[in-house]
Amino acid sequence: MFMALVLGALVLVSSALAAQPIKQTTVTGPFSLDPGACDFPVVVTPTRKDQALLFTFSNGKFLGNFAYVATATNTASGKSVNINLSGSNTFTVNSDGSSTVTAVGGTLFTGEALLVMGRIVLSFDAAGNFLGRTITGEQTNLCTLLA
Repeated sequence: MFMALVLGALVLVSSALAAQPIKQTTVTGPFSLDPGACDFPVVVTPTRKDQALLFTFSNGKFLGNFAYVATATNTASGKSVNINLSGSNTFTVNSDGSSTVTAVGGTLFTGEALLVMGRIVLSFDAAGNFLGRTITGEQTNLCTLLA
């Protein structure tokens, strides 16, 4: 869900083109992993009032900087771990209408409980269909940490 929220913000903000960069600040809150991501429910709660700064430029490029330090908790057992999802994201619409999202730092894919510390590139075609991803960096299964 966190990645879905980030991608949703990327798409919404990137469509608002203006001559001057548009700056938005959003406060991030707690969220749950998608059902079935782990064999138990997981809630991710920020450990402080974290914010995301989102910038949209007139050329359609998007930049997001996220400070998100949180505690992930297995609500069935109470076991928890601290995670850092801070980093930056860019969203670029290519000349053929396809788009690319590049994330650097910490990212959590909530549907598969994959915690990545590194660089991720997501590719979409002109219709917005997901084409694939490339991950460079450390990959950890959050379910394993919380079992």
